Amino acid sequence: MMVQTRKALSIDWLRLTNAGGKRSGLWWGLLIFLMPMVIMVIIPNVSSPLAGGLDGGVMGLLFSMSVMVPYALASVTASGEVRRFDGVIPISKKAQVEGRYLFVFLACVLIVIDYCLCIAVHITFSHRWGDDSYLSTIVKIIFCFLALSLLINALLLPLLYRFTSQPLMSFVFFGCFFGVFLVGVLVSAVILKLPPSFVPWVMSHTWIDALIVVLIVVVAWTVSLSVSLRIYKRQEL
Repeated sequence: MMVQTRKALSIDWLRLTNAGGKRSGLWWGLLIFLMPMVIMVIIPNVSSPLAGGLDGGVMGLLFSMSVMVPYALASVTASGEVRRFDGVIPISKKAQVEGRYLFVFLACVLIVIDYCLCIAVHITFSHRWGDDSYLSTIVKIIFCFLALSLLINALLLPLLYRFTSQPLMSFVFFGCFFGVFLVGVLVSAVILKLPPSFVPWVMSHTWIDALIVVLIVVVAWTVSLSVSLRIYKRQEL
């Protein structure tokens, strides 16, 4: 079964990098991968307010990329006659879904590695390798970056299997983004109302928080994969 899953992953890779019959997707991906590093080289040489904006922009760009991957794959699959091939390729439906999930997971990890490289470039050019508090904060940000991107993809993937037309997929995709934004605003409002002693207590138990987040991500992906398999197995290709 793992062989079929790897084949399904390879097919998704070819779909994403050969959209329209050309390898333009690969070149655009490489450009987006390298561009944040160039921005991080520039940041230490600009004024402080602008540097903060560029830093946030890089994080936003990479985060958007991590949740665009399943949408892009679903859009390519739904376009033209591409979807018909899912019914004739010698790969089971289960392996096709598992391959899609594996592809999205690896893409998220790759994007987080890209972010880590950007941070390393930034720290090198701003000479902050000796700042332990800054490095500790960066590690927490990277962990939250990966966890949040995986959680959003766990929500998005079953919906993209459920709604197969491109207009509906676009509506679902932007609806998820808007919903996550609203949840973030509500969570921020709740945190601001918590007692001042609560946040230091949470920060002092980082390993417990990390374990809870990992468990939530594992459960979310397990449930998401199960739901996607049920939906996809019922579809006629």
